[in-house]
Amino acid sequence: MDIVHTDRALARRLLHGDETGFREISASFIPKLYRFALACLHDDEDGARDVAQETFRKAFERLDSYRAETSLYGWMCQICRNTITDRGRGLQRQAALRRMDVMRLIQATLDCIPAHCEDVLE
Repeated sequence: MDIVHTDRALARRLLHGDETGFREISASFIPKLYRFALACLHDDEDGARDVAQETFRKAFERLDSYRAETSLYGWMCQICRNTITDRGRGLQRQAALRRMDVMRLIQATLDCIPAHCEDVLE
C-alpha cells in the first residue's frame, strides 16, 4: 500500500479519536514541520516553532477536509506555507501601523512646539 493510502487510513483513525496515532503523528510531523518552517523563515527559530505548532493545530481542525491527493505531510506543508504567508502579512500590517503611529506622534510633537522652532525640526 502506498503512502497516500496509508495516510488516508491514518487520517480516518485520527478523526475517530485514535490517541496512539495522534501521539505518533505529532512526534513525527511536528519536528519535520519545524524544520520546514525554519528553512522558509531563514532560521527564525521562535517563528518556526510558532508556525509548526499553528500548522499542526490548523491541520487537525481541518483533518476532515484531507482528501489524500498527496501525502498527509505534504498536505500539512501546504498549510505551513499558508501559515507563513499569513504571518508575513500580519507582520507587514504591524510594521505599517507602527510607522503610522510614529508619524502621528511626530506630527503631534511638531504641532506643540513654538513656531520659531518648527523650521529647525522640520
